[in-house]
Amino acid sequence: ANTFAGGLRGALLDRARNLAFGQIGQGNVLSGNRAAPTNRNFAGTGIRAQGDCAGTVVAGNVFTQNNYGFAFISARDLSLTGNSFTRNSIAGIYIEGDSRGSSQVASTFGRGAERNKKDIVRVTRSTFGPVAVSVAAGQTGTQAKKKSK
Repeated sequence: ANTFAGGLRGALLDRARNLAFGQIGQGNVLSGNRAAPTNRNFAGTGIRAQGDCAGTVVAGNVFTQNNYGFAFISARDLSLTGNSFTRNSIAGIYIEGDSRGSSQVASTFGRGAERNKKDIVRVTRSTFGPVAVSVAAGQTGTQAKKKSK
C-alpha cells in the first residue's frame, strides 16, 4: 500500500487500461490533495480518471480530506469498488462527461464528523453505469439509495 498525500492530485489515470490500483484489504491512502476548486486541471482529487480505462479496477483505497475523493472525467469502463470516502470537502465521487461502462459499487461513505460534503456529484447529462452505495452505520437502505442519485 502507498500513500498519496498533500499534492494537487494524488494520482492520474489517463487511459489506464487493465490496471489494478489497490485491492481489498491492501489499498492505498489518498489524503490531503487540495487545490483551488475552480481549477479544473488540478481540482485536488485523490484520483482523477479519464479516457478509455477498460479493465481497470480501483479497489480497497481510502480517500480522505481531498477536494474530491475520486473523479470520473469521461472515464469509460472503469470499476470503482470497495473504497472508503471520508471528509472530502466537495464530494467523495465526482462524475462528468461520457463515463459509460464505469461503475461504483460496495464503497462506504463517512457519516457524522467523517462525512463528505456530498457523497456523489453527477454533472447534468453525464453518462455512467450502476451506482450502489454501501449502507453506513445508522443509515437505512432507503437513505443510502437516495444519497446515490
